[in-house]
Amino acid sequence: ATLQVTNTGQATATGVVPGGLTITTTGGAAAVVLSGPPAKDVAGSATATFSWTLRETGTAPGTLQVSARAAGADANSGAPVSASGTSPTIQVQTPAALSVSAFTFPPAISRGQTFTVGATIPIQTSYVPWLGIFDLRQFNTSTPPDPNGNIYLGLAYVITIALMTVVLGTLFLREPKNVKIWSEVGGEEPGMMTEATPAE
Repeated sequence: ATLQVTNTGQATATGVVPGGLTITTTGGAAAVVLSGPPAKDVAGSATATFSWTLRETGTAPGTLQVSARAAGADANSGAPVSASGTSPTIQVQTPAALSVSAFTFPPAISRGQTFTVGATIPIQTSYVPWLGIFDLRQFNTSTPPDPNGNIYLGLAYVITIALMTVVLGTLFLREPKNVKIWSEVGGEEPGMMTEATPAE
């Protein structure tokens, strides 16, 4: 982690040293400070960079955010000066993981023959539950298993919406058969042709 401190005045800021880092975490992320920077004098209108070495020590994905405060003194008056800053949020992700799920090669070869050996390495990806709730990986029938579940279960969303449409339409939409349109908009008007007043 690095912190840049700029002296916007003209006098030198002496003995500028950042205080201890404040690490804000979410999820299973965590971090420890292994080493910190020494104090520096920062001339007027100059910028100094302070660096720390940290190690992520969490047990699950999450986020990290680091805050620091730098303090020193005005070289002319000795008055204390300070500034603080906060880093952007850092995403902590699960490390990549590979495993060999299959190894293929010919059952027999002749002496001096060239042959090919193949290995299948599935990609480990993060699984997102359907609708954020339902785990569909139990229906996974592909070989080798797809870490994201059965691809055909993507139709489950479309089918669910279609069934909801049928149920809601059956319950809340009236059957328009044998319903006169004009009766829905204020009744019959004089001279209107109806079943009771056939055309002449």
